[in-house]
Amino acid sequence: MCTLSKNDLKDLVKTYRIPLDLHPRLHDPGFIMDHLPGDAIGIYFEFLWFSGIRIPFSTFLLSVLKYFKVHISQLVPLGLNKVVSFEVMCHGLNIVPIVTLFRVFQCLCKQGVWFSFSKHRNTEDVCIDNGPSSLKKWKDKFFLIDRRAIPDYLTWRHSCSCVSNNLPTDGYDRNDVERLCARLICLCKMREEVLVHSRLISVWFNKECDLFFQRIDDNAGRLGESYHLSLPLLERVSSHTTAPATKGAMSPLPTPDEIDASLPDPRLTKKSKVPSRVRVYSASDTVPEPSRTSKKEEAKEKSEAGSSTSDLERDESTSTRADSALTPRLGKRLCAPLSMAIVNASRPSHVGTSVHASTSGRSFSLGVACGLLSAVVSGHAGMSRAECSAGFPWAKLNSRNNRLQEKFDQKAGYVKVLCWEVATLDGKIERIQKDCDGLGPKNRELRSQKDVASDKVKELQTELTDAKVASIGLSEELSKTDAKLFDQASGYKDVVDGLKEEVTRFVSSGMESLVRKLLSSDEFHAALAHVASLGINYGVERGLRMGRTNAEFEVAAKKVSNFHIGAKVDFDKALVDFPTTPFPFLGKIIAAAGGTLPEVTQVLPDRHIRSVTSIPVAPPIANKDANQVPLEHASDDTAASI
Repeated sequence: MCTLSKNDLKDLVKTYRIPLDLHPRLHDPGFIMDHLPGDAIGIYFEFLWFSGIRIPFSTFLLSVLKYFKVHISQLVPLGLNKVVSFEVMCHGLNIVPIVTLFRVFQCLCKQGVWFSFSKHRNTEDVCIDNGPSSLKKWKDKFFLIDRRAIPDYLTWRHSCSCVSNNLPTDGYDRNDVERLCARLICLCKMREEVLVHSRLISVWFNKECDLFFQRIDDNAGRLGESYHLSLPLLERVSSHTTAPATKGAMSPLPTPDEIDASLPDPRLTKKSKVPSRVRVYSASDTVPEPSRTSKKEEAKEKSEAGSSTSDLERDESTSTRADSALTPRLGKRLCAPLSMAIVNASRPSHVGTSVHASTSGRSFSLGVACGLLSAVVSGHAGMSRAECSAGFPWAKLNSRNNRLQEKFDQKAGYVKVLCWEVATLDGKIERIQKDCDGLGPKNRELRSQKDVASDKVKELQTELTDAKVASIGLSEELSKTDAKLFDQASGYKDVVDGLKEEVTRFVSSGMESLVRKLLSSDEFHAALAHVASLGINYGVERGLRMGRTNAEFEVAAKKVSNFHIGAKVDFDKALVDFPTTPFPFLGKIIAAAGGTLPEVTQVLPDRHIRSVTSIPVAPPIANKDANQVPLEHASDDTAASI
């Protein structure tokens, strides 16, 4: 009985990142793995925690399951751990893991009704140690996922099937074998970071530490990737997993070898103990009733019949099987057991239970054999039983019966697989029919929306036609407007050309005349004289200060008329203000700009009453010293004193 709860399953899904679209779920109460449904796969907790199995499954693991024809739910955790450990070691040594290379070291073996892998007995190549012999209490924690998690056909191997497998002689590199043998794999719990490094899982979610690997070889190097850099890491390497099949995808059909693996091996069933010895006959056949004899008579008849009788008894063990042994396990109960007539060996042979047979192939083949037996016995009615037994070819009959029995077992398996496929297709057809029925109302709604959209399209088409007609009218009006504007532009062009010619004449002659008038005007001379006067005062002051003390400078300054000390500041200010001096002549030009250009050129500057030479060049200095000299003479005295 499973001990997992719903909360436990949620934790497993979150911890091991199981895709939710595979519908991880718990089973129904009383479920056992031997009754696994055909649309599900059973996953044990130890597969994830100890074996290192992750979903999506490893491509190499699926190849191993495909070759050995065994269901993943039939393998024990130790066997799966060997497969994952082998793949991890191969990736660590840069060896491509293939099934042939794995078969050099491991072969399929039985563990009760379960299966595992063990090393070959007749080889010295070992790369995996024996490890623990078993795990305790691992069968009580499991859950189910969708069957499409594995795209391949999954064979439910019969517990009485043959698992022998020979060592491969080619198909692998011997150097790879030697490299693997040099590093013995010790089975243990598979760590998460090892699976990440081998690209068997795609993310690293441990935020307590960063993923870090160190490779120790001749070219030692380190590769460090934080958990948040896991996707860039995996984008640079190829994945080693196989994605699940899409929903609704068809399951592949089994091969004849896979069907044989799901059936019991006749060589092994001879050795198995059958609860009750039964024989199978056709319900329509009549077999003569043998006479009951005592044990002494039977012993005597056996001694007389010799080896023929002993062969018959050995072969009877293969032909008398229980109905439960004839129902192979193919992932689920594919169909009901084949109907047949069963006759107890201890009862009269003609007293049997006739059952309606949906598949009569087996009853027919066995009925033929029983009919032959009846004919031979009736032909020797006058002979004793010992004489009949001694003269009848029991060995040939039983050999033929066994061959027919084996062929029927094989065909019965094919029939059951076909029944299962038909049932699967019936289920899919029913689901498709339900989907179609569910799409009916939606289809009607879409048709209604389509009609509304069609009406809207027609309305828009009408509006588009009207817009086209209006557009044609606007185009004609626009053409007329363009012609009118072109005529106006032609007239404006003549005006512009005349204006250009007038401006050219003004720039070439009129502008020069205006500039000359400005430069020769009294107002310009007055402004320029003011700036020049301040400049002369500043220059004289600098000359007087050269080679003199302040006291000597003051004495010399008093001798110069029309001179004031500190003219530098006024001079600097006058230089800055001179370009923006408001000349009345320029104002007249601006006022006359509204007229024609010839009128502008006729503007004249104002004339002052006084001559420009009578304007003082600098403010006078209040100095009544009799020894003062004019500014023009002071410069000569200053130069002489220097």
